[in-house]
Amino acid sequence: MDIDQPHVLGIEEARARVRALGEYLSMKHGMTIEWLDENCARIRGKYTVVNIDAEARIEAGRVHVTGKDPGMLWRMPAKKYVSNKLATYLGPELPVV
Repeated sequence: MDIDQPHVLGIEEARARVRALGEYLSMKHGMTIEWLDENCARIRGKYTVVNIDAEARIEAGRVHVTGKDPGMLWRMPAKKYVSNKLATYLGPELPVV
């Protein structure tokens, strides 16, 4: 799986929002978020029946997510879910508390 999510935020704001998304995934789905450095997180866990093993790298102007392909049946739903969550959390209208 390979997803690029563009954003217009500064790198620190984008980092704070990806951290907030990680907290959501941890609390909602029990996923494990491990920060490899300040701009790269490893996400592991399960969403419904799909095993997630991905890395999210925060860059200026985009967040790049790479991960294990969940297979043909779940590829599109997984990409849609991740893309929608990233778009929501990186959207300028969402305040991060």
